[in-house]
Amino acid sequence: MPPFTYCGTERVWCPGGKGEGGHWADEERFLDGRGYSLGPLDFYRWCQYRANDHDDRETADLVEADMAAQIAAYEARANL
Repeated sequence: MPPFTYCGTERVWCPGGKGEGGHWADEERFLDGRGYSLGPLDFYRWCQYRANDHDDRETADLVEADMAAQIAAYEARANL
């Protein structure tokens, strides 16, 4: 199972659609096993790729559960 580490949130610029302005938003951030920063969409895509293209729903479920546990632990520490 590739390691993903939850890092909290980061303020990122979200470009708007055609003809619309963008906006700043707080986005969850993750690090992958190589140390690259990922957003929630990247993490979701990895899990879907693992489940669908590799027919490995079990690993995808384990990684998603691990990430949910990391996020819960991070939030619990933040609320102390």
